[in-house]
Amino acid sequence: MTRTIKARYTGGVFQPLDQIHVEENAEVTITIETTAFSEADSPFDACFGGWDDLVDTDALLDEIHEHGCHTG
Repeated sequence: MTRTIKARYTGGVFQPLDQIHVEENAEVTITIETTAFSEADSPFDACFGGWDDLVDTDALLDEIHEHGCHTG
């Protein structure tokens, strides 16, 4: 069974904000989706490094300097 609930993370523990019906000591799988960004978790910082190893930036810059960057 799958159910989505809201929870608060405090002191290293997830505390459900909705009523849940789970047996004591039952193991569950938790998927974490944050609803707010802190300054440290800004959208820019969250995607930083996402292109890592996809583009050789040094080679790209060398090519731009050698051939120029023309459009059209």
